[in-house]
Amino acid sequence: MVRRLALSIFAVLLATTLTLAQRTGQTPRQTTELVVKVTYENDRAVADQVRIQLLNGSGIPVTETFTRGEGEARFFNIEPGTYRIKASGVDIEERSSEQSFVINPRELTHMEFFQVRLKEDRQQTSTQGSISAAMLNIPGKAESEFEKGVGALKKQEFDEAEKRFKRAIELYPRYAQAYINLGFIAMQHGQPDSAQSFFTQAVKADEQYAPSYVNLAKSFIGRKEYPPALELLTKASSLAPNNVEVLALLTMLEYESSQMVAAVDHARKVHALPSHEKFAFAHFIAGKALESQNLAPDAVAEYKLFLKEGAQGPTADKAKASIDALEKQKR
Repeated sequence: MVRRLALSIFAVLLATTLTLAQRTGQTPRQTTELVVKVTYENDRAVADQVRIQLLNGSGIPVTETFTRGEGEARFFNIEPGTYRIKASGVDIEERSSEQSFVINPRELTHMEFFQVRLKEDRQQTSTQGSISAAMLNIPGKAESEFEKGVGALKKQEFDEAEKRFKRAIELYPRYAQAYINLGFIAMQHGQPDSAQSFFTQAVKADEQYAPSYVNLAKSFIGRKEYPPALELLTKASSLAPNNVEVLALLTMLEYESSQMVAAVDHARKVHALPSHEKFAFAHFIAGKALESQNLAPDAVAEYKLFLKEGAQGPTADKAKASIDALEKQKR
C-alpha cells in the first residue's frame, strides 16, 4: 500500500495538469496552465529561488510563485488576456526582469520563455551546477540559430523552432540544450519515444550538463523504469548537488528501491534548500522510510514537517494517522 502511495505521488509530480474552472450551474469556463521557463542569456536555467510574479496588463499583481527545477514556474487556472511576468532574485539584473505576453482563448497550455540578465558581480553558478566547457564554447552562429528557435517557441511555432534547433546542432553538435528543446517539442506532439531519444542525445552531447540527465530520467520515470532513472538522477546530483527537484526525485526513487537511509538523507537535504516547500512530499517519504527502520520519533518529526509545510488531502490524512499510531505506541 505504501509503495502504491509513493507511485501516486510520482504521478502528481510529473503530470501536466490541464484544469477547467467549475462554476455551479454554469458551463465550465476554460482556463489555461501557464508554464514559464526562465534562463539567463547564456541559456542556463536560473536558480530555484527566483520569484516570478504574474501581473495583469495594467501591472496589477495576480499571483506569484518561485522557480523550481530547470528554471520552471507554473501557474494554474489563468484566464485569457494580456499579462506581464516579472522575475526577481539576487542574481538578476532588474532592467531585464519583465516581459509581456497574451494568453488566447482556448489555449489549454501556454508556455513563455523568459530570458533575464545575470548581474555582472554574481558568480556563474546555480542549482543547475557550474557551466560546462561545451556550453562555454558554443559558437555565435549556433547560438543565433538557437535564439531564433527559442523565439519561435515563444510563439508556439513548433515547426520553425524544430528547424532552428536542428540547425544549431548541425553547427555545434555539443549543443545539449538544443537537443532538450527538441525533446520538449516531441513531447508537445505526443511522441515520448522521440523525446527520450533527444534527451539521450543531449546527455551524449554534453556529459557535464545536469538538465540532460534530469530530462532523460523523467522520461524513464514516465515509463515506470526506475533503475535507469535512479542512475541518471544520481549523476545529475553529482553535477548539481543543490538542485532541489533532483534531490526530491532521488528521495522517491531510493525509497522505491528500498534504499531507506539514502532516501532520508536526500529528504533532509531537500528541506535545507530554497523553495523546498514545493517538495514537502519528501518528508512523507522520509517518514515512511524511518518507520521501516523502527525509528518512530524521527518518523513522527518528518510527518509533522510534512503537515507544517501545508500538505493537504489524502496523503496528509495518512500522515496524521501515522503520527497518531506511532505516538500511541509510546504510551
